[in-house]
Amino acid sequence: MVVPANPEHSQTFTEHLQRCQAQLVRYIFVLVRNVEDAEDVFQRTCMVLWNKYDQFDPNQSFLAWACGVARFEAYNFLKQHRRHRARFTDEFARRMAEFQVNSPSGEIESRRMALPGCIDELPPSQRELLMLCYGEDQRVADVAAKLGRSVGGVHHSLQTIREKLMKCIERAVREDER
Repeated sequence: MVVPANPEHSQTFTEHLQRCQAQLVRYIFVLVRNVEDAEDVFQRTCMVLWNKYDQFDPNQSFLAWACGVARFEAYNFLKQHRRHRARFTDEFARRMAEFQVNSPSGEIESRRMALPGCIDELPPSQRELLMLCYGEDQRVADVAAKLGRSVGGVHHSLQTIREKLMKCIERAVREDER
């Protein structure tokens, strides 16, 4: 491990990481969709951040920089482990990172609180699919076989569910703001 030459760097690194740790862990979880894998990727990300901290531009957002490193580490992890689980698209992951970086923590919390109610509004078949793919962390191919559906059909259904959840969450947050 490379130790920053300036002891102040160690202190500022720790402060930066502490301020954004929860958001960074949530972001990694969105990418890898497994708690244990997210912990591994978070540890790898922290090592890279520490080793490259001298390259960080203090005029930029530490969280945005950390999410960029985390995205790379998550993709490497998934590639290395050849996970074929349901994951969000690169575009969605990018938008999620931008949202986390640019949103006040209260808004993120409002969205998180709205999610269970929005899941409850889904038809039972969509809730079941969501729980099978994300709650039980099964491979999409296994879920498709279990349900007698095609893998492409399951992916399409998951995309539809994610869009419904996003709209519901946005509606719930707007209503809370009133």
